Amino acid sequence: MLQPELEAGDTVVEVAELEKFHCFSEVPPDAVARLAQLAVRRRYRKGMVLCFEGEPVDAVHFIVDGRVKLWVTNEDGREQILALLGPGDLFPYTSFVNGDRCAGSAQALQQTVTLAVRPDQLRRLLLEQPLLATAFLSVLAERIHHLEETVRDLSLRTVPGRLARVLINEAYRYGEKVEDGYEFPFRYTQQDLAHLVGATRETVSRTLSAFRREGALRPGRKGRVYADIRLLAQWL
Repeated sequence: MLQPELEAGDTVVEVAELEKFHCFSEVPPDAVARLAQLAVRRRYRKGMVLCFEGEPVDAVHFIVDGRVKLWVTNEDGREQILALLGPGDLFPYTSFVNGDRCAGSAQALQQTVTLAVRPDQLRRLLLEQPLLATAFLSVLAERIHHLEETVRDLSLRTVPGRLARVLINEAYRYGEKVEDGYEFPFRYTQQDLAHLVGATRETVSRTLSAFRREGALRPGRKGRVYADIRLLAQWL
């Protein structure tokens, strides 16, 4: 059963909030404005579940602030993380198109704000606005590429290689360039990383220690982590 939001209201969503999403950079302002008119702001406390695997999709979420974990579970209850999302991301990627059920569950890893749009309203808008539909296709293509990389990692790369790729992607996406590397906020638990790369928490802990010994990771400023991309890439 879906947990109640910390706050879900009909406050006006500003067009500028959606224009910050990279996928809408080529979309005409009037189309983005139409989308903003359909959106409502939702706030979730840390730990709240935004949707459960197998339940009907009630909204497409555009993440404004916070972090969201997407995951699936097997019959034994084992968890596999599909993605760890942040500001500028949206989900679900496909199941809203035909009114299907959620392909996975989503949980707020910290207090999170999303702009939520009803699937039926979004589908009608995409039919009316071809450039907006094209933007969603671009997001879908990026997601498919990410899943292909995940499959390749799980089948062909070692655990250190999988973990190195996760850290490199985080550094590029959320980090700040400094010296010969990047500083970025490290917002994962070791258990989250284990579920993400298909390993045990103990293996992840040993691998992170090896990265630190080699100088690929070290403490950064203001609670961030410094990553030497060149050294991390040697583990790929």
